[in-house]
Amino acid sequence: MKRLLAALLALMLLLTMTSCAAPDAAETDDKLTLVAFNVGKADALLLTSGDTAYLIDTGTEDSWADLSRALEALGVTHLTGVIVTHMDKDHYGGAKQLAESDIAIDGWYASWAWEKEKWKKHPVVKAAAIRGEEITLLKPGDTLSDGLLTVIGPIQEREESENDNSLVLVASGGGGKMLLTGDMEYDEENDLLAAGVIPSCEVLKVGHHGRDDATSAALVAAVQPKVAVISTSSVILPESPAKRVLRVLSSAGAQILGALLRERKVTGRDASLPAPLLAASLRLVGRGTVGAVPQTPQGTDEKGRSPPLTLQGADEKGRSPPLTPFRD
Repeated sequence: MKRLLAALLALMLLLTMTSCAAPDAAETDDKLTLVAFNVGKADALLLTSGDTAYLIDTGTEDSWADLSRALEALGVTHLTGVIVTHMDKDHYGGAKQLAESDIAIDGWYASWAWEKEKWKKHPVVKAAAIRGEEITLLKPGDTLSDGLLTVIGPIQEREESENDNSLVLVASGGGGKMLLTGDMEYDEENDLLAAGVIPSCEVLKVGHHGRDDATSAALVAAVQPKVAVISTSSVILPESPAKRVLRVLSSAGAQILGALLRERKVTGRDASLPAPLLAASLRLVGRGTVGAVPQTPQGTDEKGRSPPLTLQGADEKGRSPPLTPFRD
């Protein structure tokens, strides 16, 4: 087996799970892949199914260089859409640079919950305008790509909390579902739970970087995730992920994966190789099976062999410290 680039294999998970989808539906569904990039205390997700690809949040302005190299390494030259869940800099920060890149983009999307008097200052409006394009505001009930993505929140606008204006999306495919929550906190969670719109999902992207003001026991009980992905930096935010959040996820039987675990970095002989790790590269295939996504990144030789990469902190023999899920 070809040795895969370490920068694209961090914390990949292989589990077998049973979906409630009927066998014929599971067999005909396109595979659904979610890649969570290490962009520090920020979010950047790549959701793909067949030829369809959405970038959900764009990291920070400072993380764009790493994110763009990771997208290039994955061969991303066209995006069906860019979705920014809400207007915090650690979610929209890379939007301007993305608009200035060579990546083709079919559509720009943001949450309907936005102060209309500040419309001209909307970061996604400004990014799309670089290409002479406009954005589409998403509201509950909207769908994209024939139901690949369904918007379930926010139900109401909250001026006091931009996090609770986050778009909450359900991705469906491969015989299963993924719940993508942006920075949703308790208030928006309670709205969606009361409305009865949160489905059980194999994968949960944990809200607000795993902080203690999100991911209630009631939410986890409704989602019943097999895998939970947390995107955070425990250096920038030492309190994340919160011990309570880890406990409630673990108690529910979820495998917890994290982006940028304790700020570990990847280095290599070729500086052009992508630095950000994939925090979690998950694929839903028939009947909700979650598997690691095989990658052949740029930088391989003619035989497909990858140059050696090691994690910082390797010992004198070049052995890297083990990558492990978050634990309480």
